[in-house]
Amino acid sequence: RFMQVSGVRVTYNTKLPSSGRLIAVDIWDDEKQEYAPVERLKLYKLATSSWECSGFYPFNELLGANLTMEGEIPASTTEELMQDVVGQYLAQLNTDGISYNASIQGRLVNNTDALEPMDWDQTESSCSSRTYWVQKLLTCMECPSTERVDFSQDITLTGESNVDQAVPFEATLLNGENFTVKVIPKSVPSWVTGDKESSVTLRPSETHSFKFQANAVRLDAGTAQATVSFAIQDGGSFPGC
Repeated sequence: RFMQVSGVRVTYNTKLPSSGRLIAVDIWDDEKQEYAPVERLKLYKLATSSWECSGFYPFNELLGANLTMEGEIPASTTEELMQDVVGQYLAQLNTDGISYNASIQGRLVNNTDALEPMDWDQTESSCSSRTYWVQKLLTCMECPSTERVDFSQDITLTGESNVDQAVPFEATLLNGENFTVKVIPKSVPSWVTGDKESSVTLRPSETHSFKFQANAVRLDAGTAQATVSFAIQDGGSFPGC
């Protein structure tokens, strides 16, 4: 069942199962004079009759009892009759010298070639890796980038093969992001020893120096390359990242 709408273009496919026939929803942009795809987290204003606001099966009521998204505003009703509101609008058009366009504008489109329905339902369990759940938005959000959490420089060391001699060095990590992160040791080469703290918390722009020792006693002569790596977690603002 589709409601007659204005300012919205609904695309559906009647050949699909009744539980998944909705293909797309586009909202009319009055400034650009064109339709644009509906945005999942954008809030829109609408006007309808008090009958629909109070709950018109199978649609939800809009008066506030079941609103769950942050920023949603419950509907309010007035004593004005819909026919009076429509009459006033048409009269205003006549006053402004504008003719009412009564042509079919293609707001309901049955596209039987479209096979992929809209699926906006998200739950905490449906969040994939590198996303986190935001309850107030009922949405899986992408984890923030941590590209700016990095070591300040590469380190080159010189040691003598088959000689048991430790070469000390420091690796300084900088949190260049605008949120707090936790840094956890992930992997260290077998010939490197040193700091193995469980985790280090870095606020924005904060640094921490890890102290290590490299020993080339078990390495063959030549050049050896290795990486000391750390896992980066958020400081609590993005659970799961």
